[in-house]
Amino acid sequence: MKLVHHKIIALLLLSALQSPSAFAEELADILRNALRNDPALLEASANTEGAYNEMEASKAGHYPTFSLTGQNVVAQQNTSNNARMRDDVGIKSRLNLYAWGGIQAAVERDKHKMEYYQHKYYETREELANTISTLYLTALRAKESIAVAKKNIKRHEKFLADLRVISEYDSGRRSEMTQAQSRYLQAQSTEASLQKTLSVTLSKLNKYSSKRLTEKDIVDPFNKQNSAQLIALFDKVPITEHPSVKAQESEYSSALSDAEVAKASKYPSINLEGSATRHDRSVAVTMTWDLYNKSADYTLEKSHAVIRSARARSDELLRDIQERAETAKVDMKQSEQRAKIVKSLISTQSQVAQDYEQQFYISHRTLLEVLDSYAELAATETNYVEAQNDYRDAAVAYLLAKASLAKWAKIPDFNANSQF
Repeated sequence: MKLVHHKIIALLLLSALQSPSAFAEELADILRNALRNDPALLEASANTEGAYNEMEASKAGHYPTFSLTGQNVVAQQNTSNNARMRDDVGIKSRLNLYAWGGIQAAVERDKHKMEYYQHKYYETREELANTISTLYLTALRAKESIAVAKKNIKRHEKFLADLRVISEYDSGRRSEMTQAQSRYLQAQSTEASLQKTLSVTLSKLNKYSSKRLTEKDIVDPFNKQNSAQLIALFDKVPITEHPSVKAQESEYSSALSDAEVAKASKYPSINLEGSATRHDRSVAVTMTWDLYNKSADYTLEKSHAVIRSARARSDELLRDIQERAETAKVDMKQSEQRAKIVKSLISTQSQVAQDYEQQFYISHRTLLEVLDSYAELAATETNYVEAQNDYRDAAVAYLLAKASLAKWAKIPDFNANSQF
């Protein structure tokens, strides 16, 4: 009984080891590793921190400032003793009493700018996930295309071996060897080109992986999800929650507040100022008002132009994201349908190639017809690989449009800047 039990365990372990994904580095794993402390994300987080400090600097406009003053008279000539300057040290203070809402508008402007960078953090995360996913799928496309190329090479090798035997007994058919050899070399050239693409892509992908990736590590990330399932999971995500849209809305709100700052700067600023030295004390309510300041007018006009621009970009962005999501859904469904049709065609095309081989041996088919049947079969198999990978590319494009690549990879949606 124990022997049977051990055999069952051994078989289970063997099947697990033989599974193509047993030691694979899945796309979701790479994303979870890369989207933690990538330099691009650290930079985005630092931008948020900088915007937070700008907001705090604007808030400080509500508080008094204190300055240490001092003077050392080098030379003077006065007609009155009251006008004489004396060596002295003191302290000066200034507190804004009224600024027509300009200080609070500046705080709101910088607050929205900080929110803009917070949303940009998540936008950067999605863009980075898209970059990694694109590299991963490019490697997968090359890997599967290489498998097709190798099958095509094996067919040519087998046929060449048979042709050598035939030519030994039929010298008139030796000339056919050259043409068959040419097609064989073309198949090898195709594989070599695909191998180069795979190697270069894996090299780029290794930058984001915790281990050195090989061809065996790359597997289909969507083998458990068809288009209907993927759409059902993420289609309810509102476009207005897309980080790019929210960032644009924050930029628009920031522009509105900036216009209020520019407007307030055209009115008088009322301040309470005081100074104290060893010889003098004074407290005064002061007012400053630029009666003529052309640059303030242009600054206000610029703010209004920025508002219009931000609003237009926001509307354009909404339409663009909606279009990308809908296009990706159509592309997914069509690629799935094409893959199903081509898959059924492969078996038919394979049978045609086998029949042409047999008919060639009895001189009912020409060499060119056999080689063309191989080429058509390889093209059909390649078409199937292309259809499958077009579906995967469309799936990534759909998730990107929904800003859900990180969510799909089950990455916690924490706020990297919650301390602000």
